[in-house]
Amino acid sequence: MAYRKNFHPWRQDLAGAGLFLAFAVLSLRSASINPFYVFPSLGFGWAAWLAWKSYSRRTHGKRVERTALIALRKACSWPVVGNVPVPGGGGDIDAIVDGPRRFAVEIKSWGGLRIRRGRLVRASGRPLGGRDPIAQCLREAGAIGATAVMWLPTAKRTLAFRHRGVLIVNGPAKFLNARLHDG
Repeated sequence: MAYRKNFHPWRQDLAGAGLFLAFAVLSLRSASINPFYVFPSLGFGWAAWLAWKSYSRRTHGKRVERTALIALRKACSWPVVGNVPVPGGGGDIDAIVDGPRRFAVEIKSWGGLRIRRGRLVRASGRPLGGRDPIAQCLREAGAIGATAVMWLPTAKRTLAFRHRGVLIVNGPAKFLNARLHDG
């Protein structure tokens, strides 16, 4: 079961940053002719900074994912396949662990998660922003008939719990492997 598909969602951010930066430079050069062009230059510069920030965040997540996959393959006694396209489209499953039960593992680069007042929050207590990671895990696992797992390998404290049908594991690969063996 070897899947090979290049999935690079951050390339759009990098291209956008480059494009906005080019427009900022062009409009800044035009400002010598008409000072009004300073304002679009500032807007393009700001948009380039936002796109670069998004690119940096996404590539950090990919580096964490790559390192975590290597650690999981070493720690796990069951076969592990990484970066499997979701059937029907919509991204990729970071890892599939084929044991007595099949697990779809979504790897996140956050510093840990916990439950506060019935809601999932970061280890610091800040709420999660953006898309719902639980829905992502359930969608990916449901597409292949697996058990949904969210793994946070960079978490400082080891902790495992279930939330809305997803096993959430904070900690290193050996801890994740032990939780998968527990079921």
